[in-house]
Amino acid sequence: MPDQPYVLDHRIISEADADLLPTFTCGHQFWCRDVDEFLRRYALEFQRRGNCNTRLFSLPGEREIVGFTARAAGSIVKDELRPALLNLVRGRRPSLRVVPVVRALYMAVHSDFQGAGFSTELSAQFLRNVEGSLFRPRFVILEVYAENPMAKKFMDVGYIPLESRPDIPRGLDEEKELIVMALDIDR
Repeated sequence: MPDQPYVLDHRIISEADADLLPTFTCGHQFWCRDVDEFLRRYALEFQRRGNCNTRLFSLPGEREIVGFTARAAGSIVKDELRPALLNLVRGRRPSLRVVPVVRALYMAVHSDFQGAGFSTELSAQFLRNVEGSLFRPRFVILEVYAENPMAKKFMDVGYIPLESRPDIPRGLDEEKELIVMALDIDR
């Protein structure tokens, strides 16, 4: 990935951020409930336990949260990756039956800052951090609701849908389509 002039400062979530977490919202769409609740209620505790890594983004010299990403180590059965492997020559396909992955748990921009290109920066920084980490698997896995405009944006940058399934989002009684996607970082 080429170096980019990043605008936002970033930091790992810590106790010093606890007062900022309740003010974060990525919007009023149904998928925002889960995203907001994760940051407000679980991100700090999960960071302490080592369950995931949450990175907060702010304008330079400020503390207000513009956006955040959360990731965790995971694995996926190689057969489930099949759509992402179809165009790879045999020697470039993973040899393990269970493939290590990074799960992009959450990636969101505060509603006050949406439309300014920050989601592109968060995504680029996320991938840069994955590529530079000690645990650097080849694939990133994420889940996104089909109605979320980010689903198309993820596909535009190379994420490949692996499966689509019905899911009942937090706070709703009706099913929505949830898409599981994979990105081959080495492509």
